[in-house]
Amino acid sequence: QLDQLTLGGLCHIVEMLEIKRIFFVGDALQAQMVLSFWALVNLDDYPGHKTMGAWNRVIDCPNPYNNGQPFELVFVRNDNLNGNIEAEVTQDTINFPWINNYASYAGRTLLVASTGAHQHQEATYQAAVDNFVTMMDELNRQDDIVVYRTSAPGHRDCSESTSGRTDTVGVDQFMNYNHFIHGKLQQRDRNRLIHTPSVTNEWFTPAFSSSFATISATSSSTPPSTPVNIRLMDVYPMTLLHPHGREGLSKGDRSKLLHDCQHDYLPGPPDGWNHLLFTTLVDLVSEERIGHRHPYWG
Repeated sequence: QLDQLTLGGLCHIVEMLEIKRIFFVGDALQAQMVLSFWALVNLDDYPGHKTMGAWNRVIDCPNPYNNGQPFELVFVRNDNLNGNIEAEVTQDTINFPWINNYASYAGRTLLVASTGAHQHQEATYQAAVDNFVTMMDELNRQDDIVVYRTSAPGHRDCSESTSGRTDTVGVDQFMNYNHFIHGKLQQRDRNRLIHTPSVTNEWFTPAFSSSFATISATSSSTPPSTPVNIRLMDVYPMTLLHPHGREGLSKGDRSKLLHDCQHDYLPGPPDGWNHLLFTTLVDLVSEERIGHRHPYWG
């Protein structure tokens, strides 16, 4: 049973976990999750209708939650979770820069990241995930809460494309993606338990741009003695079993995407993702207090 996301409940958890900013980054499905998040906490004037690329808003908490103090909510559309510094917008993908924004913030951040729908080959998905994990370790923001949400098709028969598209990501491929991220993060958890703290200062090797390297090198004064804790939130089973987990019709040119498995214009699965996120944050309060981990976390 999931705790229900509300503004009052969220502000209480933000206070308990000392979160100053909630940062969503990912593809169009992540945008759907943020739209659902915005509606569930009953906010007005959704900024994504004006700019789907990148935006941030200050959310006011009602007294007595979070002592009446606000927190920041950020969304950046980046289909591949790239560390790009300039915007990369093509017919197939949208990658607005996000890593400098994330890395330069002083307060504790809840980062919710996801990719998959725009990764049409397993090799490109694995490369995107590997790159994201490397960035997290290089930034070494150990105090942040980093959540990776798995991806899922819009409905059970997503692989049965009837519009002539050959790049549709089917159910089996999503399962392979999720098996990969499960295995990768489970191995990291094992490494966190057995890792011996490093004493060398030669830990940082720039893998991206020079400006990102500068922020990475200064974001932490110590080498990453343990991998950053990336928590897995697996929404795959609940999405396929949800009664509204089916395809939506594309807006605009219906001849282009008559059978769009990647977007759901109905309320439903993204609401469940947000309730699951809120539930795991509630459980994280107990984890940080007594050291126990809830089974919802991968």
